[in-house]
Amino acid sequence: MGLLSLWTIAVAAVLTVAAPLACLLVWDRLGSNRLVGLAVRTALLLTAQVLAVALAGLALNRTYDFYASWAELLGTASTTSATAPGSNPGRADTAYAASTAAAYRAGHGTVVKISVPGAASGIAAHAALVYLPAAYGNPAAAGVSFPVVELLDGFPGSPWSWTGPLRVQHVLDKLIAGMQSLPFIAVMPTQNVSYPRDAECVNVVGGAQVDTYLTTDVHRALTSNFRASTSPSSWSIMGFSTGGYCAINLAMRHPDMFSAAVSLSGTGRPSHDHSTGDLFGRSIAIGDSNTRSGRRRTGAVAIRSRS
Repeated sequence: MGLLSLWTIAVAAVLTVAAPLACLLVWDRLGSNRLVGLAVRTALLLTAQVLAVALAGLALNRTYDFYASWAELLGTASTTSATAPGSNPGRADTAYAASTAAAYRAGHGTVVKISVPGAASGIAAHAALVYLPAAYGNPAAAGVSFPVVELLDGFPGSPWSWTGPLRVQHVLDKLIAGMQSLPFIAVMPTQNVSYPRDAECVNVVGGAQVDTYLTTDVHRALTSNFRASTSPSSWSIMGFSTGGYCAINLAMRHPDMFSAAVSLSGTGRPSHDHSTGDLFGRSIAIGDSNTRSGRRRTGAVAIRSRS
């Protein structure tokens, strides 16, 4: 049973109800040995409390999609089974032709799952979700390249944070149908590729090269498999919370890849706590190059954001 499965919630709920009932049934039937009785009663009470907390945590996680799988929760996830079905521009169109055509006729976009290999970063392949607008399945647009928005989540979080509680497909369908936006592709990569460490989307000194993964590797996967524009003027990046910081930092570090960035409740500097550890090898220069105020001191151009 998956971490987000309703069956998982149901089993946890049954066990949560059963635990206090077991306490009532056996409380006075534990024999005359006081130490054994005390130990068993204590274990039963602790089990009931743990199950109640676990049920609440599972329900909260299902609502907000903090963790997409047991492996991700336990910090053992490394690769995904999904594969991007091609390596040439638009090659994935063949694999998704039926679904995008049906979505076009129905007047809405579609979300597909691919795998983004870390060819440049050396990071193992991780899942990404790709929103393809309704127009992508229009036969008349077969030769059209679409602009791209890269969407980053918080920590903890996953691509499903966008498609779950944030309902990104519904929101984008509505904006595009209402002509408040041109049709565009949205890519939601796995941002926390070094979980349980929070790498803050940077190239960690002596660690995961997350910056490279979210820029070079994600760009390559999108432009190789979909009709995604290769022009920096057609790429933008947006994120919330930690992803907000990441969006601004990556756009400022890679003006050759992004023309705009949006931060939702993000910060101007990376976090530094027990979950991040030392990201920059105690280098002030590297830290400044990943901090908005530090870049200003060195003459870098800032991109405006709302945070």
